[in-house]
Amino acid sequence: MTTPDKPTPDGSWNLEAFRRFQAQSPEDAKAAIRSGVIGAFTGAQDIHRREVRQPIQARPTYDEIPTDIPLWANLTATDDTTFPLALLARQPDSNGVLNEPPFYQPATGAIEIGMIRATRDREYRQVGLIIGPAGWSFVNNAFVAIYTLDQNTGDLTLFWDSGDIKPVLNAASTQYRFDIPTINARQGDIFGVGFLANYFGIGYKLATVARWVINQPWGTQPGQPYYWSRGTNGNGEGPGYSAPPPFISAANCGTNYWWPWFLLG
Repeated sequence: MTTPDKPTPDGSWNLEAFRRFQAQSPEDAKAAIRSGVIGAFTGAQDIHRREVRQPIQARPTYDEIPTDIPLWANLTATDDTTFPLALLARQPDSNGVLNEPPFYQPATGAIEIGMIRATRDREYRQVGLIIGPAGWSFVNNAFVAIYTLDQNTGDLTLFWDSGDIKPVLNAASTQYRFDIPTINARQGDIFGVGFLANYFGIGYKLATVARWVINQPWGTQPGQPYYWSRGTNGNGEGPGYSAPPPFISAANCGTNYWWPWFLLG
């Protein structure tokens, strides 16, 4: 049965249909009941097939979802990098000839920080960087560090540092990887990978890409994909750090044209 001000439920009759039902023979009434129930059930099946089963069947399988990165991004399939490995191309010299290697020597005591955003929920277990051509001398120490970024303020807080890795960095044009405490990253988390060296004369060179500095809209954090800092005098200037500092204010960071290649993997 139905009520006058409500919609007719599947499988039920309105008053006119019920009146006709009363005039039917018992055999016709049984057939009408069976028909109404079957019709309602069939309608429910159709809705379930259209709104539930078909969307589920149309979803890609796990094998169809790309999880590894292409080789031009990095040779290790699950790394997240500051920029693709393929961008480490030779740079043009003053004559436009592509013979300048893509490496940059940071100032002594300057911490170089490249930003990496986690594109999915995952674990990070390693950090990496590329050291450039040989010829360094009088290097006192070198460190690699990982910072977490406050996306409201842009401030950086130290998560981990390697300690002095100068004894390890002894091969030129080589990618180095270091094990780190596991980071349980959530999609959208941003981390800063930092490198710091103190030297006199010739220091380590980092693999970098020359970029054009673009000012971002006010409030964007981080304001640039690359930061550097030498202290607390603002805009990156200062006397230099002897080791990775536990906290770096965004106000004490600067940026420039050199963007270092780092990875979390």
